[in-house]
Amino acid sequence: MTGNDDGWVRVNGEKVTSQKVRYLGKQGDEANTQYNMDLMPSRDGNMYGFEFIKRDGKAWLNVELLRTRIDAPRVIGTYDCVKIK
Repeated sequence: MTGNDDGWVRVNGEKVTSQKVRYLGKQGDEANTQYNMDLMPSRDGNMYGFEFIKRDGKAWLNVELLRTRIDAPRVIGTYDCVKIK
C-alpha cells in the first residue's frame, strides 16, 4: 500500500475505487487513523475490501475477498504492517 499526491491509496499499484478515512483521535491525527477501502475489480478480476488501522504506533491490515454470492464462504486475512523503505 502506498499513498499518492492525489490523496488516494494504491494497492499493488492499483488505485482503490472507494476510500473513507476516520480519525480515531483528534481530527487530522494521522497516528490514530482507520482507512476503509474497496478495490473493484482488481487486475485478477476479484473484488477486495480493505481496512487499514493505525493506532498507538502499530498498524495492521484486514483484507476480505468480497463475495459474489451470499452463500459463498468468507475469506478474510489479517496482517501486521511494517514500514519498508
